[in-house]
Amino acid sequence: KESNLTAVSSKEVTKPVVSGTKYVVKEGDNLWKIAHKELGDGNRFTEIIKMNQGVLKSQDSIVVGMTIMLPKK
Repeated sequence: KESNLTAVSSKEVTKPVVSGTKYVVKEGDNLWKIAHKELGDGNRFTEIIKMNQGVLKSQDSIVVGMTIMLPKK
């Protein structure tokens, strides 16, 4: 039985582009504070969580020195 799947060359496969800015977590930071300081609205911390799903296990899992991505302002 023939498959309907077609092979694709690696050049045709594109990875999603994460658009934003890198931020290194500092002593005393939490996601709300980072969103407030860097994005102008602490409530945007949920966007930071969504952008960093592969890095953050929860909103409390940031550690000093960790690099996370921030959405555009």
